Amino acid sequence: MTKTMPQGELSKSFEALRRGGIPLDDEVVKSVKAASRGLRLYQTGTPVDSNIFDLDSGGAGYILSIAIRNAADRVIRPVACRLKTPWGEARLRWLEDPLRRVPREYSYSFPAGGLYGFEREAVLNHFLNRKTRLYPGDMVEGFLLGVGEECISDEYHDRRRLVTQLSVYDERGNRRDLDVSFLLSLFGRSRRRRSNPDPAQASKLLVEARSEESYQGEEVVARRVSAGR
Repeated sequence: MTKTMPQGELSKSFEALRRGGIPLDDEVVKSVKAASRGLRLYQTGTPVDSNIFDLDSGGAGYILSIAIRNAADRVIRPVACRLKTPWGEARLRWLEDPLRRVPREYSYSFPAGGLYGFEREAVLNHFLNRKTRLYPGDMVEGFLLGVGEECISDEYHDRRRLVTQLSVYDERGNRRDLDVSFLLSLFGRSRRRRSNPDPAQASKLLVEARSEESYQGEEVVARRVSAGR
């Protein structure tokens, strides 16, 4: 859920301070109340619309379905967002606007991810900038698409539900947090492990295979010796 103090609770807090004899400047109170009615964040879509998955090129892909609403009485520019991950991804980046690519493209896509593209109109990545204005009462909904260099930790298994935190910032530096839920999609991990086994495991399998070949060779020799007798 969005971590902000409800407007009613904020008003009660101001009233309690005044009853306690603490003077409050009306303009300051008005400004604080206006700030508390800033952006509101909501996770949208079905449980499978937001997921984290392995990329064939390494690292992980992130798909998050959200809505951003302006609950203030002023125009707000949502300019940036941050996502925390349990495995400490420090280099997560949001996919670039395809219109800025050379040659120009018209849909978002993940690097070697094996996924179909996302229509630009369905994605919010390019919406988060200082040129975008969100007027009072307006709401936008779509996907945030990102990639990280860190692979999903082996302690997590396929189809697990993971809860973490998304933060969205406006042009004044105000931050709104939202607890978001992801479905982990590790369907390609077992396939890649079969095609690219762990070196230690591969060495073990090779030794076992050679031992089996040696045993079979000795067996053939023994049968030939027995037959010669």
